[in-house]
Parts: sequence; structure tokens; C-alpha cells
Amino acid sequence: MVCCGLDGFAKCRYFKHMDSESYRSNALDGLRGIAATSVIFYHAILHHQVLIDTILIPPIQSLSTFGDVATKIVLAAVNGNSAVLLFFVLSGFVLRLSLERDKARPIVVVVNFVVRRLCRLYPAMFFCMGCFLAVAILYQQLGWAGFPVPNLGAALVNASLFKITWHGPSGTIQAEFLAVPFILAAFFIGRTFGPIAVLACVAYSIFAFGNPAMVLWAPNMHSWLSAFMVGMLVADKRLKPFFSEMTGPALVLLCVGFFVLRAATDMNGIQSAVGQTALCGALVGAVYYASPKLAVVRFLNWHPVLFLGRISYSLYLLNVIWLFVAWSIVVPLGVETTHPLFTGMVVGTVVLLLTIPLAAFSERLFEQGGVWLGQRLTIRQPAKNLAFLPA
Repeated sequence: MVCCGLDGFAKCRYFKHMDSESYRSNALDGLRGIAATSVIFYHAILHHQVLIDTILIPPIQSLSTFGDVATKIVLAAVNGNSAVLLFFVLSGFVLRLSLERDKARPIVVVVNFVVRRLCRLYPAMFFCMGCFLAVAILYQQLGWAGFPVPNLGAALVNASLFKITWHGPSGTIQAEFLAVPFILAAFFIGRTFGPIAVLACVAYSIFAFGNPAMVLWAPNMHSWLSAFMVGMLVADKRLKPFFSEMTGPALVLLCVGFFVLRAATDMNGIQSAVGQTALCGALVGAVYYASPKLAVVRFLNWHPVLFLGRISYSLYLLNVIWLFVAWSIVVPLGVETTHPLFTGMVVGTVVLLLTIPLAAFSERLFEQGGVWLGQRLTIRQPAKNLAFLPA
């Protein structure tokens, strides 16, 4: 079909833009933004920890009251565990694509990758812990209760990611840091021996679920390594034909199935984690490779969703501060025990709105600053006699 006239030219440019790699990458950012937002509501609701054993973990069919079923449905929709697995799958996916673009010698690829990851993770992490410490000091000076006692040593240790002492959710950022050698190993193994080798890495990571020694006892990596490996596997461009044929209804069905299985299965088993990871991989591959004209992909490219995706890292870190502030106000009222779902949704909404401006500032100054620094420190070298060639 030939596009004619100004309208036709505009349509050609629009569809060419939709077919671009940046448009498909933006869809992944949108997915990341939704995941980060869901984590806020997940933690806000589950501050009433009785819900973990009574509603979160059991399958929905074992619940009897309307209130419990409604809470389970919401928790399945904003499940933080699934969101974290999705973060890791996305990381494995985009980091493999990034590694494939670097055509330098292997040692240079390794150095560049490590430097860029450090510059990407640490600036926003230190800013978050600085804000956390400042609010803790403010609470102490004013004599208010409900916030952790200020501890400079604990804040620095946590910010360095050597030990998670203060900011619980930053354990997932520690995992992003600890995953670096595994991602590099899987990348070079795959580049040497082909996609079947990456599949073998996925299998290895699944076996590691029950054996922390297989990941050198790195904290939590036995549970999370498989998500990174699945992301790296799905990033193989040879899988594009498999995902590119996905229709709109099929992609919607995949999203619905992801939600239904979270609601209808026991969330406490290894099989649940493996199944969720596989579905996260399918979702990431479908969003990236499927037709950009699909409604789900276009929704993920919607500007408000893209904005949340752009600030998702800082949003994920900084919301914890406002959650503590909100809980210090709400807990004395006692409403979280009588109306946990309603209270959690209200707290989550308020925390999201309060965190967005601070997260936007952090993204603009510290995240982008870290990216700029990583680019400046990158070693520029043309490819020469590569020791590892595509299989």
C-alpha cells in the first residue's frame, strides 16, 4: 500500500516510528513503570502482615468471605513478587541487548559493562539512603515515632549494597549488582555455543533454587537468578518470529492468565516462582517483538505510563520513605486492621503521588547523571580479533 498526500506521509512516519526499536524499548519501560507502581500498593496493603498467610499465599478458591476474595484479587493484580521477577526478566533482556551492541574485545566488554552498571545503580541508591537518613533524623529531632532510628553506618552499608540493613526493598538492587557476573558468564557462553547454551543457563538457574551453593551463596540469587536468565534467553533475536505472530487477543489473554494464575495458585512454592518467571519472559518477549499496533503495546507507550517507566527505579526506591511516613500516621488510628484493603489503597495512592516529584528529580539528576558518567568512562575500542564469535 502506498501512502499519498500529507495525511498519508504522516501515517507513514507514524507507523515507521511504531516499528522502530525505540518504540519497542519504550513499551518495556512502560511495563517497568506499571510494575514499580504495583509494588507501592502491594507493600501498602501488606503492612497489615496478617494478610500474608491468610490471603496472599493461599489460592483464591480456598477463601470464603467476599472481603477476603476482593483483597486477594487486588493483591494478585498488584503482586510485588511478580513485579520483582518482571524487573529481573527485563534486566536480563535489555542487558543482553546492550552487551550485543558492544563489539569490542571481551575484556573491554566486561569492563564497560561493570562500569556502566555501577554508574547506573549507585547514584540513585545513595540519594535514596541520604533522604532516608534525613527523614529519620527529622523524626528523632521532633520526637516523633514510627520511623527507623537514624544510623549513619547502617545507611552507608545499605547504600553500598554490601548488606541490606535499613531499606528492605533495596535487596532487589543488591540482586541486580550480584547478577552482573552471572549475566556476563551467560552472555559469553551463549555467544560461544549458541542459544542452546543460554537455555542450559536457564536450566542451571532453576536447579539453583534448591542449592544456594550453585550461586556461590550470593544473597537471594538462588531464588532470582532464573529471572535474569529467562530474560537473556528471550532477548535472542532468533525468537522474534515466535513472538511477532502474537495477536492482540492472545497478548491480552497472556496478561489475564498471568493474573489468574497468581490468584489461583499457592504463592509459596518453587513451582509458582518458576511459572511466574516463565510468564514474565513470555510477556516481555511479546511486548517487545509483537506488532506495535496492538492495544497493549500502544497502552505501554502512553505518555503517563512511559513517565512512570522512566522514573521507575527512583520510584521503587523512594516510595519506602513515604510509606514509613504514612504508616506513622495511619497505624495509631487502627484502621489498617479493620479495613486493610481500603486503607492500603488510600495509603498507596497518597504515597505514589508524593513520591513522583522526588523520583522525577532523582531520575533527572542522579540516574541520568550516572548514565552520563558511565558513558564517559566507557572504553572506546573497535572490534579486533574477537575471541568469541556468534554461534
